Amino acid sequence: SRRGGLGDLGKPSQQEIVMRQANLLTELAFNAVGAGNWRLTELCGLLQQRLTFQHGFTVHSIVPVMMPSVRLRNEKKFKEVFERTEISEVAMQRIAPNSPDRARCIIMLHGTVFHLNRPFHDSLDPLANVHKIFLSVGNMEPAFIAAMIYTYCYLSVGLSLSPLESDVSNYLRLATQFNMPPSLQVVFQMFHQTILNLQGEGYDMKNHPASLVGDVMDEDDSLIQMKASSQYIPTLRDLSSSRLMLACVFNDYNAMQLNLDLSVGIEFKDPLTARIGFRALYTALSIYFLLGVQGRANSGSGGGSKHVGPDVPKINKMKAKMYLKVAKEILRFHEATVKDGNVNAFPALLLMKAAKAQDEGAYGKAIVACGRTGLMHLDAIANEQLARLILRKTGDNPQPKDHSVIENYLVRALELYEDWGATGKVSQLKSEFEFLASSRRSKGTTTLKARTRFDARASTMLERVNLADVIAEGNAATASERASSRPPSTIVAAV
Repeated sequence: SRRGGLGDLGKPSQQEIVMRQANLLTELAFNAVGAGNWRLTELCGLLQQRLTFQHGFTVHSIVPVMMPSVRLRNEKKFKEVFERTEISEVAMQRIAPNSPDRARCIIMLHGTVFHLNRPFHDSLDPLANVHKIFLSVGNMEPAFIAAMIYTYCYLSVGLSLSPLESDVSNYLRLATQFNMPPSLQVVFQMFHQTILNLQGEGYDMKNHPASLVGDVMDEDDSLIQMKASSQYIPTLRDLSSSRLMLACVFNDYNAMQLNLDLSVGIEFKDPLTARIGFRALYTALSIYFLLGVQGRANSGSGGGSKHVGPDVPKINKMKAKMYLKVAKEILRFHEATVKDGNVNAFPALLLMKAAKAQDEGAYGKAIVACGRTGLMHLDAIANEQLARLILRKTGDNPQPKDHSVIENYLVRALELYEDWGATGKVSQLKSEFEFLASSRRSKGTTTLKARTRFDARASTMLERVNLADVIAEGNAATASERASSRPPSTIVAAV
């Protein structure tokens, strides 16, 4: 302007200044949430509100509504979270569809508290679309954050693994091509290798099925790569979560203990609800499976079972109590959110309760809940664990009646694992139980193999199960227990 009299062409407009301020406040708010600094989060929200009042509505106007929701979630004030979620959804309608601004709002909403009262599968298509939108405008980091949340949601829904393997392979290729931060690349390597292990393509599936070592990654190399980075602890957390999932599926008790010792504490401060749910579920299941096979899932004490194999590590009393304390915290969190209508946590809560109680009736409820809500991966785990529970109780020579029941549950588990696409687990079961190698299915697939599955909110089974009874049973569950005849609570009826 000095040279050619261009006036104010080089000077930012008032609108540009406001948007820069709003961008900085949003970024600061996200960092404050990640650090658990709620006073700074609230201050950012107040400043955003002032900008909104002075200059009108923008995408950043939703920040004051959404960001406190993570703190409210941590404090188990779920009804307030739901109210903020509804307000945010209404406000989001003012933003142009398929725009980067709308995409940013979707990440903010679906990445934090959306899944506290909405099914995971409701996020799959929006997050996949957000990934494409950000790629199209060259904004790479939010594109891959959307892909990461999408993958956690997909794994939590339990859809067929084959489409996800294709998606994750593409995400990893793009993350490498665009030179994304190493921590993000490792996350997609982890997802891809986890799926390959489930499909039986890990390096040593016979002895170490839960080790993330194969064609895509070597977990030790990845951790060494991240050692000097500030992302080392989060990376270790994510790797341990995936290994605990594999350990639960493949009954790798040594891997359960190893990864519990690495990251036994659950940090509910994590802004990503889908990631918290994934990690919490497999942490609790690992604790109860590991102690349950020794007859110690409730108290941490006890002499164990004579049918525990040599591959089950011995857990001392102090460590067992530490494990159970963590599992108890996870159960409390799930109970609190289920009471307020969390449709995702209900089947998971029943499965965790069954693993804790080591009770046939409790596993039966979990099987019904997981089956009716379409969670075939959890349905498969529940069927297999129930068969193993009966086998431990009856010994090496069960009565013909018990033998028939065990076979039925194992066959059902095998079919569900096949439908899920976990061919590595199918091979493991067939090698362990000879009769499964010759079993033939009498009908088609057990579940739909589509991205959109049953809506947990429409389940008729959930209307019949009394949630209050499920939560109250706790440690006192026995094989003789029966479901209560009281009418279902209004919460469950609404679910």
